[in-house]
Amino acid sequence: MDCRLVLTSESGNEPFVLAEGITTLGRATDNHIQLTQHAVSRHHARIHNLSSVVEIEDLGSANGTKVNGTRITRVRLAHGAQIAVGDANFLFEETDAIGLEDAAQHRDYSTRARATTVRIKPVQPVSASPGAGSGARPLRPVRPFVPNRPKDA
Repeated sequence: MDCRLVLTSESGNEPFVLAEGITTLGRATDNHIQLTQHAVSRHHARIHNLSSVVEIEDLGSANGTKVNGTRITRVRLAHGAQIAVGDANFLFEETDAIGLEDAAQHRDYSTRARATTVRIKPVQPVSASPGAGSGARPLRPVRPFVPNRPKDA
């Protein structure tokens, strides 16, 4: 699903496009979205972005994850959901619902702002090479279709 998280802070709003698959949030450097606040656990939460649904899961963090003010363990996200990861506040947006021309920088989220710094780590694609230990065979090029031609008599 095409969606994003918008970090709302006093210094401005910072949108993060959620890639399909899993996005992790936390204080450790191996997270996709790294949050530097002390109230954020090293591995705080995980977002599952599937083709038709987006869910957020708390990873047993000390200060919890809240969606619309309610502490959660795992919940489905809807457009406009307010997410608190420790002291960091996000707004969940489905890009289909807001339109592609809309930019998060033009919105004012400052009343809910608490976070200061976020670093993002790009998601690495999964390699299907035979040496990657996945057991997958390498892909072969597809031959172009050539229709049978009638033979001359």
